[in-house]
Amino acid sequence: MRKASRDADYRKILVVRFSSMGDIVLTTPVLMALRKRFPSAQIDYLAKAQFLPLLENHPSGCGCIPLTDSLRGDSKAYLAFCDSLRDKGYDLIVDLQANGRSYVLRKRVFRDYVKVNKRTLRRILLVKFGLGRDNYPDIRRRFLEPLSLLGIDISKELSKAILSVDDCEIANVEKRFFSGTHCSPAPIAIHPGAKWELKEWGIEKFQKLAKVLIDKGHRVLWFGAPYDYESEKIIFAEKTSIRELMALIATSAVFVGNDSGPLHIAEGVGTPSVGIFGPTHPSLGYSPNHEGSYVLGVDIKCRPCSLFGNGKCKFDKKICMEQISVDEVADSVEKLFNEHRKNRAAFLDRDGTIIFDAHFLKDETKIELIPGAVEAIKALNASGYVVIVLTNQSGVARGYFGTDAVERINARVVELFAEQGAKISAMYYCPHLADGSVETFAIDCDCRKPKIGMAIKAAKEFDLDLCSSFVVGDKASDLQLAKNINAKAYLVRTGNGEETEKNSRHLADGVYDNILDAVKSIVGGS
Repeated sequence: MRKASRDADYRKILVVRFSSMGDIVLTTPVLMALRKRFPSAQIDYLAKAQFLPLLENHPSGCGCIPLTDSLRGDSKAYLAFCDSLRDKGYDLIVDLQANGRSYVLRKRVFRDYVKVNKRTLRRILLVKFGLGRDNYPDIRRRFLEPLSLLGIDISKELSKAILSVDDCEIANVEKRFFSGTHCSPAPIAIHPGAKWELKEWGIEKFQKLAKVLIDKGHRVLWFGAPYDYESEKIIFAEKTSIRELMALIATSAVFVGNDSGPLHIAEGVGTPSVGIFGPTHPSLGYSPNHEGSYVLGVDIKCRPCSLFGNGKCKFDKKICMEQISVDEVADSVEKLFNEHRKNRAAFLDRDGTIIFDAHFLKDETKIELIPGAVEAIKALNASGYVVIVLTNQSGVARGYFGTDAVERINARVVELFAEQGAKISAMYYCPHLADGSVETFAIDCDCRKPKIGMAIKAAKEFDLDLCSSFVVGDKASDLQLAKNINAKAYLVRTGNGEETEKNSRHLADGVYDNILDAVKSIVGGS
C-alpha cells in the first residue's frame, strides 16, 4: 500500500469509519469533497451496520457497506472480509478511523490510501493538562485534512455535516407521531440521552426544561420513554429508527441535547440546536459549528476531563453540569427559536375569494376582482405576510381546458393585483381529480385541497411556519386544509361561502362577508 497521489484519477473509493453515530455524521463533509473532486467515481462507505441508515440517500451518492457484528472478535472472518473488499477493486482507501482494525484493512486491500491524523497525544495533553485548548482544530476540518493529498483545497470545502431526509420520511413520522397532520407548530425537540452517563445533564433537568418551554407556549417532542406529565403539547417518541430520528429532528424548530449523536444529526439536517457540554469541551473540536447552534458549558479548570465522555467525575457531583441551569437552557432555546422564526403566510383561495367564481374560468379577459381584494392583499403585504394563492383547478382533469390556460389565468391575476400595488408572491394550483376524464390528471393526488401538498410546497419554497399562517376561502376544502396544517381557518361569504357556512361553519375560526373584512380583523389582531 502507498499514500495517494494528487494526480491520480481514482475511480473506486472506499471511505472507512466504523463508528459511531456522531462521528459518522461529522465525516459527511469528506463525502461531499470527494464527490466534487471525483464526480464519476464510485464512492462506498464502510461502517458498522447499525449506523449506515445515516447515509441513505446521501447527496454524495455514496454506497454503503456494512461491518457486521459477527466480524467482531473473529480475526479470520475479518481478514476474509478485507480480502473480499480487495476483490472489489477499490483503488483508494480514505481511512477516517485510523486504528488497528482499519490498518489491517488497508494492509490487506493494499491500495493507495489517505488517513486522518487523530492527534492522540495532543488530545491527551489537552484532557490531562489543559494544553492547547485555544488552537485545537475542528474535527470536521481534521477529517478533511488528508484530502489535500488528493489535490483538494480543503480551505474551499464546506466543513458542515450534511444529511438527507426526504418528504416521504417526513410524512411517515407525521403519521406515526403527529396523528397524520403536519407537525406545525414545529416542536422543540429534547433528547436527554447520551452514550455515556457522564455526559448527561440529567433527566430531571430536561423534564423541568420541557415544562418551562410548554409554559411558554411551545410544543415539545420528547425522545425517550413517556413520563408522568399531562399536556397535549408534549409528544413522546419512545422508540424510533435512525431514519425516523433524523426526520423528527428535521421537522423540529430547535433541538436540545447533550454532546451526542443526535446533536450532530441536528447539524446535518439543518435544525438549530442547543448543545449541553460538560466533561467534554468544544476545544476537542466536536461541538456544533453551524449557524444557529449554541453550546452551553461552564468555564472550570477540570474541563475537559474526558476524551469521549466516559469515566467518572472526581467530584461528588458533576459541577460542570450542575451549574448549567434550566432557565439558561430555556433562554437559549427561546432566543434560537425567535432568531430562526419562519415567515407567516396568508393562504388565499382564488375563485370566489379574491376573484369572482366564473365556473371553470379559462378566458383571462373574464377575470373580475372581488371588491376589496386589492386592499386586503395590500394590508397583508404591509403586515409582513407572504401572500400565497392555492387553487383547485379540476377543469384540467375534466378536459375543459389545459394547464396552459390555468397558468395564463394565474399570471394575469397576479398582474392585475400588482398593477394596483398588491403583491401575490406565488400561485399554486392542483389540476387533478380522481375520477377525471383526462388520464394524466385523473389521480388521487396529495395536492388537491383539503390535502396539504400545495401548502407544504409553499412552506419549503418560502420558509413558512404553517402554524402562524392562516387560510381564507369560501369552501369547506379551504377550511379543512387549514385544520390539516394546524393553521387558522377563515370563511368568506363571497363565492360559495354562504352555502359553506350552512354546512361547515364548525370548521371556521371566523366568518366574514368578504376578504377585506376578514383581513381587517386578522391583521388587527396579529
